[in-house]
Amino acid sequence: AVAPHLESLAAALGAPPAHLLYVLRPYDQLFVSAYRKRAEDNPVTPFAQLVPHFLAMDRGWPELVAEFRDILKPRRLTVLDYAARGDSRSLLARLVPDLSEAALDEPLEAVNVSATDAALIELQRRYGAGESLSREDWKAVLARHAGDRTARGVAAFSETEQQVLRTRYAHDLERVAALDGVVFG
Repeated sequence: AVAPHLESLAAALGAPPAHLLYVLRPYDQLFVSAYRKRAEDNPVTPFAQLVPHFLAMDRGWPELVAEFRDILKPRRLTVLDYAARGDSRSLLARLVPDLSEAALDEPLEAVNVSATDAALIELQRRYGAGESLSREDWKAVLARHAGDRTARGVAAFSETEQQVLRTRYAHDLERVAALDGVVFG
């Protein structure tokens, strides 16, 4: 489903981007994070039922990066490993090297805070009962459970599953670094 979205983006841009900077996140972290974010606002299938699909994925970062390159046709395509991304200022400096970092400040607070397991459990119970929450009610659930950091296994891979995905990620990073037209790191 990526190609049609990129084709729409390319048409909207009207010209190839001067520089595309893309950060790749390890698959195990990405799947957990994406699932948790989706579960905040929607009823979801239990994570354990999705794990076989995650492990059987037939495409990965190399295919996605190649589509970015081939469809958007950026003049420069830089790809970074999530662990090497640095702070927001350093990412922006990579993208726009002439921009003075002196005028830039890091955000003072986290802007993408995830719900705790306890909050996700309550949200899923309520969504499963057919409730539709207002943003105010939703925020109240997150706030009520914000201090409860107990891991309840809402979204977690086993050690073996994590290792499979981490091995795949390491291999795929090598494949991305070998792609023509990609600056890695």
